[in-house]
Amino acid sequence: MITSNINWEAVAAIAESLGALGVIASLIFVGLQVRADAKARRAQTVHQQAEAHSRILADVANNGELAEILARDSRDPSLLDEVEQIRFINILGNLFRVYENSFLQHKLGQLDAAVWRGISVALDQTISLPGIADWWRRSPPGMFTPEFQSFIESKDSIPPSRLPVRNLLEIEK
Repeated sequence: MITSNINWEAVAAIAESLGALGVIASLIFVGLQVRADAKARRAQTVHQQAEAHSRILADVANNGELAEILARDSRDPSLLDEVEQIRFINILGNLFRVYENSFLQHKLGQLDAAVWRGISVALDQTISLPGIADWWRRSPPGMFTPEFQSFIESKDSIPPSRLPVRNLLEIEK
């Protein structure tokens, strides 16, 4: 009969060490998965923002009447009739909703800083047009989040108002 002197304490220590290594490996794997998921979410956010902005630009580019409305009101809102003013209000409402979403996604860390800089430059160019700046000033309070409103109001690119402040829905006839 062969007898073995197994040191059960040593076996238990080895098993415990292997279990701890397994837990550490699992935590590393989960950490890598979380990082990959966050990266994928940021990429999806960039794609969604670009797609939303592109849709608006395509609408304007593919519709001559819409482009004309935007061009005329960007210079002087008084050049538009009532229906054109409503279309202009909606174009800019959609566009600034995309800008606001991009701003909020950037604040949440879901939109890369370099991408946000590009969007911010486009926003600066947009808000620098006198008719669009006047539209912004006439927008009802609470239409956008307070953080986004503060961000826009802090812009140096907003030209001084040329029009009396009035509610967007008070269409002058």
